[in-house]
Amino acid sequence: MLREFLSRFPAGYNIHYVGDTARAPYGSKPPTTIVSYARGILNFLLCRQVKAVICACNTSDSLLDETDKTSIGIPYFSTVKAFSRMVDEQLPESVSLAIIATENTVKSGSLLRTIVASDKAERVMQQSCRLFVPVIEKGIWYGKLAESVISHHLSSVKRFEPEFLVMGCTHYPFLEKVIREYLGASVEIIDPGLLVVDDFAAHSSLETGTSPSNLFFYVSGDARSFRERLFRAEIVEDFAYTIRQLDFLQAPGKRDIAG
Repeated sequence: MLREFLSRFPAGYNIHYVGDTARAPYGSKPPTTIVSYARGILNFLLCRQVKAVICACNTSDSLLDETDKTSIGIPYFSTVKAFSRMVDEQLPESVSLAIIATENTVKSGSLLRTIVASDKAERVMQQSCRLFVPVIEKGIWYGKLAESVISHHLSSVKRFEPEFLVMGCTHYPFLEKVIREYLGASVEIIDPGLLVVDDFAAHSSLETGTSPSNLFFYVSGDARSFRERLFRAEIVEDFAYTIRQLDFLQAPGKRDIAG
């Protein structure tokens, strides 16, 4: 999602990005714990006087209630709502569709309800992929292990033979190439992370300048390993950035890394 945002908005923004790497993955934790984490992150961002929030975590977005999203007093851009708009406006009729997501997103039914309510899917299934986020967080985006994890989780999806696959977690695009190879080129992949950037572009009225965008990363885990993943993902090469390691997003920073 961040790569897409920067490709479309390379100038004019100060971007504050929270990566709760010490407590990830969120997908299998108790929902009440995730809501508590997400509320803490929202408060953290509000203390930095941000002017809008883009939720880059489908799990958090699926579990937060509308009061959490509307009471912050600034625009909140939701991956779930962006997906819902796409379904209403762009998804063809009578499709077969599979949703892959974390356990909590699957259990919440947020994406499935959107599909069912639209009455556009002739066949629909969802599959939780518990191992995807851990291997992605370790930087395993291709190779034998990635292929094995994908085969383990998506064998039922492959038998289902969907026309569309919804990647219901913003981590999953790191595995998109291997997923495409496994499921075949005929399956059209939908990334709600890209859709929420579309929503931001269409509905944001934030004033911007012409200076290159600046990136401020806040991570709860190791800052250096996070920077390594950023460079592997080819996200930050053209931008000024700092990475601050925090203790669960509340204590003073342990170290800063500038680029």
